[in-house]
Amino acid sequence: TRIAALLTNVQPLTAAGTHDYFNIPHDASLSLTQNFTIECWVKPSPTNGTTSYQTFVSKSSLYMNQWSYWLGLNKTNSKVRFVPNGVFADGLESSGALTTGQWTHIAARYQVSGNTRTATLFINGLPAGSKTFAANAGPNTLPILIGRTDLPAMPGTGYGYSGSIDEVRIWNTARSDNEIANNYRLELDGPTAGLVGSWHFDGDVFDASGTGNDGDHTL
Repeated sequence: TRIAALLTNVQPLTAAGTHDYFNIPHDASLSLTQNFTIECWVKPSPTNGTTSYQTFVSKSSLYMNQWSYWLGLNKTNSKVRFVPNGVFADGLESSGALTTGQWTHIAARYQVSGNTRTATLFINGLPAGSKTFAANAGPNTLPILIGRTDLPAMPGTGYGYSGSIDEVRIWNTARSDNEIANNYRLELDGPTAGLVGSWHFDGDVFDASGTGNDGDHTL
């Protein structure tokens, strides 16, 4: 049992509940293009949401084709997809698929060392695929959206997510394998080195990292 956020993003776009997401305003601390990690717990629903891709965490825009970073679900094969390099079609997908209706922890790490840029996905603390990239994504001033890729004012599917989500964390460091495995079950409160955003969704969208990146829930 856990307190979490439940999003539906009912389709089509004209339906009630289509614009179901959290909005975290842009801040320089969240504009990350190298050496960062994104974590979240998710429980995808078998119904509703976009049929192609569904968004967990996004500092991107499908409508404007800007992809600083995007983490979500390929709904056609139930695999996690991570886009850290600015090109959605060139994203990394997990080696294993998620189970609908089951809580799973996801971590996505992007690490840059010299000219080597490597993205790695983790499922329940264990590595689940990696890929190297030729370039980093560019920064943008878009908000972070949790559960959706585009704001309602922008046309298109919005890659809306249907399911539960909890414990979203964003780090400005490339967390090690051991750090991810040893801490993914923990709830972190207050300032922690490298943690720039942490949302528990315990009835609010307050940032528990201490950096002040509070958000809003929009229906």
